[in-house]
Amino acid sequence: MFSLRPIRAELVDDYGSDRTFGPMRCRSSVTWTRKPRSEPSHFTGVRGESVAAEDAQQRTVLSSAAGRNTRPPGADMLALSGLSVALALALVPGPAAALKEGECEVCLTFLGKFYQSLNDNDVKFNSADIEKAIVKTCKDAKGKENRFCYYIGATADAATKMINEVSKPLSHHVPVEKICEKLKKKDSQICELKYDKQLDLTTVDLKKLKVKDLKKILEEWGESCKGCAEKSDFIRKITELMPKYAPAAAKARTEL
Repeated sequence: MFSLRPIRAELVDDYGSDRTFGPMRCRSSVTWTRKPRSEPSHFTGVRGESVAAEDAQQRTVLSSAAGRNTRPPGADMLALSGLSVALALALVPGPAAALKEGECEVCLTFLGKFYQSLNDNDVKFNSADIEKAIVKTCKDAKGKENRFCYYIGATADAATKMINEVSKPLSHHVPVEKICEKLKKKDSQICELKYDKQLDLTTVDLKKLKVKDLKKILEEWGESCKGCAEKSDFIRKITELMPKYAPAAAKARTEL
C-alpha cells in the first residue's frame, strides 16, 4: 500500500524557477513514501493451515539434518588415531617368507656345518669372534661355498659387506633357516646357489665324463691341471690325487 504525504506545496520547473498559477504563487514538491505492509502474526483458514504445515515440515528436515551431523565428542580424534595406526601397520615390513623345499641349499649346508664347527671348537658366541671364524673358514671354501662367502662379504675380493647379517644372529643361536631367509631378502642370488651334482667316484667311469666335469672334480679339490691338453691328462691327474681327497673312493676302485 502506498500513502501520499505532502511535504511542502511548491511547484518548481526543471530549472528551479517558480511558476505562478492564477492568483496563487507556490512551490510544490511531493515525496512518495512506501508504508511497510504489516504481516499477520498467524494465519487462519485453509491457507494458514498450509503455511503452518510447511513451516513444521521445514523445521523437521532441519532438525533431522542437524541430528545426522551430530558426532560424539572425540569422534574425529578417534578416527584420526585409527587411520594413523593402520598406516603404521602398513609400513611395518612383514616377516620373511619361509623357504621352499630345495631353496638356499648352499646357504643352509654351509652355515649348518659352520655352526657345528663353532660348537666343536669352543668358539665364543659373540659377533666379533664368529666373524673372524667365518673369514677363516671362507679362505678354504671352494666352488659354490666360496661363491656364498663372496656374496656375504667374507672374502677379500667381496664387493659388499653383510657378514654381520650372519655373525650377529649366530651369536644368539638363531636357526640357520631364519638366517638364510633374511639373506634371501638382502640378495636373492644367495639362495639361487646349488651344489653341482655329486659324482660317485667309487663307481663312475672317468673316461665317459666330459672334460668340463673332470675339471669340476679338480676345482672342488682346489687343484688344477697345468699343462693338461688331452682328456687322458685330466683323468691321470684325478687318479693321482684321489687317495688324498677321496681315499674311500680310491680304495674301492683298486679293489674292483
